[in-house]
Amino acid sequence: MIRLILFLSLSGCGNITTREMEKIIIDSNSEKSEMPTNKIYYQEKEYYYQFQNDTVFQEIKIDFLDNNRIDFKYVTKNNIKQCVDTIQGVALNKHPDSDPELDNDEEGFGYPSIEYLYEKGEKVLAIRIAMKTKDKVVINASGFEVSNCQYISIGILRKRNNNNNKW
Repeated sequence: MIRLILFLSLSGCGNITTREMEKIIIDSNSEKSEMPTNKIYYQEKEYYYQFQNDTVFQEIKIDFLDNNRIDFKYVTKNNIKQCVDTIQGVALNKHPDSDPELDNDEEGFGYPSIEYLYEKGEKVLAIRIAMKTKDKVVINASGFEVSNCQYISIGILRKRNNNNNKW
C-alpha cells in the first residue's frame, strides 16, 4: 500500500525516471530514506563521448555500474604521432559524499562534475562527468606520459546523440 502511494506521488514528478522510482521505493523500506543530493541518476546504461580535431580523436564509452563506479573504455588517437591507445577498466568515485568538482566549458561557464578515478600503479586517469546533464566529460591523466598518445582531454568530450556506433 505504501509503495503504491509512493509510486503514484512520484510518478507525477516530471524529471524522475523509472529507475529512480525503483531506488526510492527500495530505499523507503530501509531505515535511511533520504534522497541523495550529488548522486548521478541515469536513464541509459551506456554513454559515448568524443572529441575530435585535425590532430587528435578521443572517445570514451561509460557504463554506470552504480553511483560510485563506472566501467569505461577510453580510446585516444593522434594522427601526427601515428598512435592509437586504449585504456579500460573500472573507475571509482572515491569521495561520494563530498562536494562535486567544478569544471568550465569552452565559453568559461562553470558546471559541477563528479570525478571517477582509475588507478593502475603510479598511473591515474581522472574522468570528470558533468553531474546534472551528463553531456560533458573532461579527462586528466598522470603517469601515462611514457606513451606518444595524448591522454589528457584536449577539449571537452561531448556526449554523442547516436550511441549505435559501438566498438
